[in-house]
Amino acid sequence: MIFIQFLSSFVTFIICVVATQSTVDIFCKSLSSGNAVSLGQVKYDINLNSTKYISFNADLPTYQSICLGTRNLPDRECFTYLEVGENSPKGTFVLFVDESKEVIDIAFHIGGEEWTTELVDVAQTPRPNMNPVVKQAPKKQQQHQTVKQKVVRTKIVEIDGKETKIEEEVEEEVEEDNRSWIQKNWMWVVIPLVVMMVMTPEEEKKQ
Repeated sequence: MIFIQFLSSFVTFIICVVATQSTVDIFCKSLSSGNAVSLGQVKYDINLNSTKYISFNADLPTYQSICLGTRNLPDRECFTYLEVGENSPKGTFVLFVDESKEVIDIAFHIGGEEWTTELVDVAQTPRPNMNPVVKQAPKKQQQHQTVKQKVVRTKIVEIDGKETKIEEEVEEEVEEDNRSWIQKNWMWVVIPLVVMMVMTPEEEKKQ
């Protein structure tokens, strides 16, 4: 009876451990011969939200074109292509997990002296804004603004049968010109310049 309880507890423990861990087996495959060799495993601990790499073969085969792949993920039997020369490279295996903490993708970054791992939570990575708000450029200030000013108007009225001019001061809305001096008087700058450019060649010919 005690043995059965122990066995049941042990099986439950094993199931819990397996349920909280995910393993991605990595192999390297020679493109010339087609031979595949087990390279190692990337283990993902769901509870600790961490990864580690367990190496079976410390070095990649040299002087070969190889693929790094896994059969644990769909369409990832060759997720990285490498041209290996005299020195066998190492690098970082990157696991991508979704909102449910399931491994959905893997990548490899070459470089480094040791095999390392990296975990990327897709749910927490920045996503592009599909509905951006376009900020409108501020409207340019109108060059002409309406202001009230007092102006003198001349009127002709008839007094005792005679037409007489009289002046009266009235308040009217007039447009205020906010243009710069060069905008108002550009013609008085351009015309002399054009005249000088035309006359200069003639003076040079005379000399």
